[in-house]
Amino acid sequence: MTPAGRHPTSNYKPIPNPKQGAVLILIRPTKDGFSFPVTQRPVHLNQHGGQISLPGGKVDLMDENLFATALRETKEEIGIGGSSVKLLGALTPLYIPVSQFMVHPFVGFTDVVEKYSINSEEVGQVSEIELSDLVDENNVGTGMFYLELLKKEFEMPCFNLNGLQIWGATAMILSELKVLMMRL
Repeated sequence: MTPAGRHPTSNYKPIPNPKQGAVLILIRPTKDGFSFPVTQRPVHLNQHGGQISLPGGKVDLMDENLFATALRETKEEIGIGGSSVKLLGALTPLYIPVSQFMVHPFVGFTDVVEKYSINSEEVGQVSEIELSDLVDENNVGTGMFYLELLKKEFEMPCFNLNGLQIWGATAMILSELKVLMMRL
């Protein structure tokens, strides 16, 4: 899911001391298997407005560690998180050039199936993605997306999941999860 031009040898190297953030892929049981929530950011936001993302955000000085950041931010954004979430593992940190963040993705599990409580300042809507859909090759494609950093549209790889086109950093993170799941 890495867009052309973003190969590790490209000029998208992290700045010195980037801001730190964490996101959570929160796996939950469903009647047919397992799913995880993605959020659509409100369109009025300056960076990443309207894009599909994983719950998470910036490290707070009070956070004990990066996983604590992911849990706190998930709770703030969609109302689920905290002690009911078991850490399954961490994925590869990813640098986001437009916001100058180093994002640390985590995978967690909860069997507590709560309703979402959306923070409308940070989240426009929440959608559930089935893990079985993530690994289905029929849901991989390309689309035209506007890159704020370069101020133009590019064709990029994406997941087409639950009526959403998921691209960029979120797609790259989910792609790593997909690869790991297919090895099981």
